[in-house]
Amino acid sequence: MAAKGGSRARRRPIARGQTTKIHVLTDALGCLGVLLPTPGNASDVATAPAMLAEAPGRIRRLAADKGYDADWLRADLRGNDTFPARLPHGLGPSLLDPHVDYLLVRIGEGCDNFMALWRELRERGYLGTSRQVHRFVAERRTKSIRSGRKPRVQTIPELVVEP
Repeated sequence: MAAKGGSRARRRPIARGQTTKIHVLTDALGCLGVLLPTPGNASDVATAPAMLAEAPGRIRRLAADKGYDADWLRADLRGNDTFPARLPHGLGPSLLDPHVDYLLVRIGEGCDNFMALWRELRERGYLGTSRQVHRFVAERRTKSIRSGRKPRVQTIPELVVEP
């Protein structure tokens, strides 16, 4: 009996080589403070005490990957007056920004078909998704959407009574 996939079926090689993680601690300007390589299978949070011990000064705020998130580390940082920082993530520039004026004009002309608008924008150089255009149009839509279905009419058979 042939192997699954026919006679040409081949086994894929499994990567079993050793890997390395590089943990880096920088200052607010991005200048290197600590560089600590560890085996690839080492826990991130387990390396945190060694990294913090080698820090070249007092740490006031710390922003780290979620691999470093542990209650004991947070408690330790709070005890040392180091406040674990949350990185700000506000609204940034959108790929749609250069095309907003065009979209507003087209919506003002009565075009609220987001797919048609998306196609027009792609011809104008827009590289974003149709979903972004859909959200933009939906937020500015003034009339209700027709679903494309015709309303279902129920016919009621007439009752004919003959005398």
